[in-house]
Amino acid sequence: MADIWKGFGPDFGSNGRKLVTVTADNSNDLADVARELIVLTAGTLVIIPADNADIDTLTFGSLAAGTRIPVQTRRVKATGTSATVAAVVG
Repeated sequence: MADIWKGFGPDFGSNGRKLVTVTADNSNDLADVARELIVLTAGTLVIIPADNADIDTLTFGSLAAGTRIPVQTRRVKATGTSATVAAVVG
């Protein structure tokens, strides 16, 4: 199969090439910093952006499925998160 998109860089204007389902965790960062998150199941989301300290969280409430969060994220907190999300990592 030809991959006509392989040569395009992964910038914020392009679609992701690798997505992983996120397991929310209060203590551990994601294996790779996500360049954005996509809400799979509606709910609330609590994150720590890539350059924030552990105590500097952001809460997004009442997110609908399909919502994209264009924030580079290193952790999705279990406490306060009810949404299921996928991370765009490539």
